[in-house]
Amino acid sequence: MNDKLRIAKIVALILTLLLAAAFLHYHLPRTAVVTIQGTDVKRMDASGSLAKNPNTAGTRDVRFINTVRENNRVLVLRNEDTGWGWPPYFKFDSADLVAEAQAFANENPPPTVLITYYGWRIQILSLYPNIVRMRAVPPDYAHFPWFNIIFVLLLITGLIYTKIKAQRIVKRIRERFSPSQPPPSEAGADAPTKDQ
Repeated sequence: MNDKLRIAKIVALILTLLLAAAFLHYHLPRTAVVTIQGTDVKRMDASGSLAKNPNTAGTRDVRFINTVRENNRVLVLRNEDTGWGWPPYFKFDSADLVAEAQAFANENPPPTVLITYYGWRIQILSLYPNIVRMRAVPPDYAHFPWFNIIFVLLLITGLIYTKIKAQRIVKRIRERFSPSQPPPSEAGADAPTKDQ
């Protein structure tokens, strides 16, 4: 029974870590060095899929920015404001980003641009990552993700600190509410012997 409990705890821990890693991978900012090819507007329904009937209620226009990475792989990004909601990027300038993207696309030759985005591209679900910002960079630019590394280190430090504090609190509670037992030496002195 002990082995089954230990295996269940390990499986639960692995699943928790995988879910946490997926959550962070989706929401933390990522970057790519691209050239911008153009912009587009598509009608989407409430679920985020392309609207089959653009006249139905609950549809909205979503801006897209079409890019090509250094390895000639395309990357299509949606361009929507996050506002005050989740994730907390506080993005309110999607219209300005479209204008910037169009300006970059119209330059000849198109400049190298560093884009920051979050989310995943899942073609079968019509999911697109959301662009947060962009800026022109030199063609040989290499980005180092300082923010993500510092954020993850602070998160791990906070979790370790919280675990240590929780263990101390639990230990104090157990000590306070556990029945006090006399030390072994006193218990031996009071205990009756066989001769008595």
